[in-house]
Amino acid sequence: MSISALKKLRFFAPGVIAALGYFILGEFTGWWSQPDELSFEDLPKILPVFVVGVIYYVTPLRDRSNRKYFERVSENIRQGLYRIYGRDDINPEDWARVRVVFFQLIDSDESLREKAKIAYFNGAIWTTVADVRIISWIYAVISLVLFVLLGNTGALLAFISFSAISLVTYPISNELTKKHMEIGDEQLTLIESTHKIRLVKKLDALHGRENTAGT
Repeated sequence: MSISALKKLRFFAPGVIAALGYFILGEFTGWWSQPDELSFEDLPKILPVFVVGVIYYVTPLRDRSNRKYFERVSENIRQGLYRIYGRDDINPEDWARVRVVFFQLIDSDESLREKAKIAYFNGAIWTTVADVRIISWIYAVISLVLFVLLGNTGALLAFISFSAISLVTYPISNELTKKHMEIGDEQLTLIESTHKIRLVKKLDALHGRENTAGT
C-alpha cells in the first residue's frame, strides 16, 4: 500500500465507520433504517454522519485511541537503532529527529521500501481498528443516553453491541502492534546488515559527535 492510498483510507474510514454505526443504531432503535438504494434525496439524511467523520478526523481522538500502541512501535524502533548505533545514552526525546534518519535509510533502499509497504498496509488496518474503537464508544454513549432518556430497549441493545465491538478492538490492536513491531525488527535487521556505517555517521552528526563509524 502506498502512502497516498494510506492517507485516503485514513481520511475516509472514520466517515464510513460513523455511517455504519448510524445505521446500526437506527436498526436497533427502529427509528431509521439503511435504505436499499441510496438516492440523491437520501444524501442530506446521512450528510451529518460524514460531517461527524470529518470532525473526528481532525481531532486528536484517533491519536489518543492508538497512542499507547504507537509508542510501543516507536520505542521498539528507537531502541533497535541505538542498539545498532552502539550507544544507549541518548535522550528518548531525540526520537523526533532520529526517526527522520530511519525513514531516510528506508527511502534509500529498495528492500527496505518493500518492507515499508507491508508496514503501511498493516498501519492502515491498525488505525482503522483504532477508529472503530473510539467511534463505537461514542455510539455506545449515545445509545446509553437514548435509553436513559427515552427508555428505548433497542438503544440498550445498541449500547451493549457498540461496547462489545469496542472491547474486541483492544486485543486486535495488540496483535496488529506485535505485527508492526515484527516488521520494524525486519527493517532494523536489514539496516544493521547493509547500512550500519551510514546510520552511525548520521547519528553521530545528529548528536554532534566525532564519527565512530570506523570504530
